[in-house]
Amino acid sequence: ATAASTVNADGVHYLQITLASVQNIWGIRAVFEPSSFPRGYTVGVCAEANVTDCDWSSLTAYTTDVNRDSTLVAKFAVRPALHLMFTLRLPAELAEDTFSTEYRLESFE
Repeated sequence: ATAASTVNADGVHYLQITLASVQNIWGIRAVFEPSSFPRGYTVGVCAEANVTDCDWSSLTAYTTDVNRDSTLVAKFAVRPALHLMFTLRLPAELAEDTFSTEYRLESFE
């Protein structure tokens, strides 16, 4: 991950991760502790050469499904563009100073 940050928007906490150089990535898997299950996630794909030029306002996927093994998986039917943003919507009842920061983002081809 090239950037990872937590965002508090209207009382809802998000973990936002931006990846760069994802030409070889066909999917992403987020692994977290059961107590920190997100309520949903969004995926954005950007073709700009510079990640700071990306417009993440249009997101390509959204779901509230979580797997029983504490993972979320997103697979791409076509190879993504240059950059990808993965946003987890964290449970609102978890305060900013109490939810786990032990998130791992794994990529696979």
